[in-house]
Amino acid sequence: MNKLTEGNCPSRAIAPAGMARNCSLVGRLLFAAALPASGMAADEVCTGKDQLILSKSGSPHSGVSCTAVSDFSIVLEDGASISTTQGRGISLTGSGNISITTRPDGGYSRIVSDKDMDQQPEKKYHAISVFGTSSASKGKLDIGVTDVWALGEGADAIRVRNYRGDVNITSTGTVRVDGTKPAFGILVDNESLSNPDSSGYSTTVRVHNVISNASETYSSDKDVAALKINTSGGATVVSTGHIHTKGEYSHGVHVNQWIRSQTNDPVSVTVNDVTTEGAGSHGIAINTVESNSNLSKVNVFVNGRVKTNGSSSHGLAIGGQKMDVDVDIADTGSVIVRKPVNSGDVSDYAVIVLKQDGSIPVKSAKLTNLGLIDGNVWLESDDLPLFTNRGTFRTHQEIKLTKADSGSNDVGVLRNYGTLSFGLKGETKETAMTGKLELYDSSTLTLDIDWSNFAADKLTITGSAELSGRL
Repeated sequence: MNKLTEGNCPSRAIAPAGMARNCSLVGRLLFAAALPASGMAADEVCTGKDQLILSKSGSPHSGVSCTAVSDFSIVLEDGASISTTQGRGISLTGSGNISITTRPDGGYSRIVSDKDMDQQPEKKYHAISVFGTSSASKGKLDIGVTDVWALGEGADAIRVRNYRGDVNITSTGTVRVDGTKPAFGILVDNESLSNPDSSGYSTTVRVHNVISNASETYSSDKDVAALKINTSGGATVVSTGHIHTKGEYSHGVHVNQWIRSQTNDPVSVTVNDVTTEGAGSHGIAINTVESNSNLSKVNVFVNGRVKTNGSSSHGLAIGGQKMDVDVDIADTGSVIVRKPVNSGDVSDYAVIVLKQDGSIPVKSAKLTNLGLIDGNVWLESDDLPLFTNRGTFRTHQEIKLTKADSGSNDVGVLRNYGTLSFGLKGETKETAMTGKLELYDSSTLTLDIDWSNFAADKLTITGSAELSGRL
């Protein structure tokens, strides 16, 4: 692997705009006690209410590894960096209040790990890892850095597991995974059916860019993501830049919420651009797993472009039980999926909201589009689903707005105030719609006509239609 030396960056690293490729800064290290020769902070330095300060001078510092910490903080001064080819960038295990932050706010920091995983899969050398060790000692975890790069094979950039308390992660630069083996850009794994209850705690992740270049194929039951959260508490994701994945079964954003007795906070995902390249890789995937009578709330906001390029890859895939789902696509936003390759193929869904396995359906589903949807839409819920289009909706093959009760003849509504284009552009196809279509005065309906063969796009509606506007 490439080792950071004066004047050089790793070959797989890309310096952010405005930053020189000089990854090494000269100087000295200031903190409570000296680092051992191995470059690892001794455990006794990390215990109690200690603080470790990493200065700009002396950067890049070696990795920091501490166990049994409690009420402990690491401060990276503006311009400070960590680089290691020997292990993890920062590795902390413990409980209570823990923080890894840059000072002052808005300052620049970089953490790089460049070591391949051991032969044993659990021995991965993440750039930042925090593992909780006590469910009884609760606290707050804050991670605030600029760039975090995991250059080693199978290594995550940021990994948090079994931490009890609120989790806040902020990166204003780039979180990057550069190995070919499947790995996460950010993984917060605080909940499963076998783990302690994490309801009542919130997880907030605010990022700019999250890039995963992992290209090896992963199985569908062990999917990875650029950013993934497992929790039974509230989850908030805000991305202002670009989220990108390359491999198969590698989602852009993936949130699993386990609904417990104290689960009251919603899942909220706001993104700018999201791109996935591989098969089975959704732009945004949200699942809720219900284990009691509580109701979950899911909000998704798309301000930029969400685009999937692989087969069986939906733009927005939301599945679960007993939840209210509200999806809003801004006038600057778009959700685009690939078009069918062969005539018999079924296109992927730009937006799909559907119950998971089991008998409990989604409670309600609402979709509002002010921008562009290019692909099929399927909304199914206990309440009648509502799709309001004020932008452009280019359906490929089908529109399904269905009530969860399969025995019901009731259907949802598509209220179109914008442009509705059915069938693939340049081809004459039939589009099947299940639902009620309402076209208002501002509506524009577009279709292809093949005059030489006396053929045209056709829309078949199982439901009813109220027509107005222009053709």
